[in-house]
Amino acid sequence: MKKFIILLLLFYPLSKTYSDSKISFKPYINQISKTSKNIYSININIKYKGVMKEFFQDSKVLIFHEKYLISGKLKDRRITEYNILYSQINYDLNNDSDFNDSYTLIKKTKEFYIDKIKIKAIISKYLYNNFTIFNYYDNNGLLLYKINAAANPFAVYSINYNSRTMTIGLGTEKDPVKIIEFPNPNIQILIIRTVEDISGSPKYVILNEKNRITFSNEKFFADQAGDWVSIVWAVKQIDINNSKLSKITFQVKGIKPPFAVIAFANISLVKGIRLRSSPSLKIYQKEQ
Repeated sequence: MKKFIILLLLFYPLSKTYSDSKISFKPYINQISKTSKNIYSININIKYKGVMKEFFQDSKVLIFHEKYLISGKLKDRRITEYNILYSQINYDLNNDSDFNDSYTLIKKTKEFYIDKIKIKAIISKYLYNNFTIFNYYDNNGLLLYKINAAANPFAVYSINYNSRTMTIGLGTEKDPVKIIEFPNPNIQILIIRTVEDISGSPKYVILNEKNRITFSNEKFFADQAGDWVSIVWAVKQIDINNSKLSKITFQVKGIKPPFAVIAFANISLVKGIRLRSSPSLKIYQKEQ
């Protein structure tokens, strides 16, 4: 069964969606409750079917971690360092200590280039069983790119040439974009809140877990306008059992409403490929 799935992921003639109804992971944020003065408890149920522990023994789940996750529009199909992708921040892509440079997004048949650098989006435009497909490697290795040898690496999550939009992951010299291995399968929780200062660290934490921090201009709240958000996220392993249901609890300290909580299930059936489930999303507006 597992070999069959691997062959499908690698060689299946790509249509918009391939569906195998026997495999699914569905996380659901069951409850968000305030348990003390500044601690919230988040209970998540994960339902799954069509899987065995043996499916996940040969690979880890890979996830990129970046300091900045930016979605936005190109300026005349050019990426400018000043106000990069109209995100309201400047970013020195070539690390020459200014924000004066720009780079052209070029499409040749089905391939994309930033100037002369061939790039490939990590997120596939196809789905597997309603899982979003993240492919972190191609024949040339890990899908991280540099404008030049002195620059910081960046990741390209998505490209829409017609609408002139992109989503990219950026880091810093001290905190570059990097790939991290996680248990397989796992539940990933993201705690999201609007923020004014993206130079420091958020004041809230996920207790008893390794916290990862990302800042993003993506829109999560109806009144977010041009504000950025802080995303504190963590990962826990899902223990597969005969009941086909796992229950996991996270605790968050130091956050004030409103905030959003997103939960994904991540699995990997093929080395280097992450399958991310549909999300469960809840926005906690005020004290209950």
